[in-house]
Amino acid sequence: MNVTSMTLKVLIRRSSTFYSVRFCLSLSFSV
Repeated sequence: MNVTSMTLKVLIRRSSTFYSVRFCLSLSFSV
């Protein structure tokens, strides 16, 4: 596998989880 593609996948995964956590936090704060 390509190294750049692997790093990209990891970055996308991290960012997605980060945004999902932020979304949940904002929801809990808004309620």
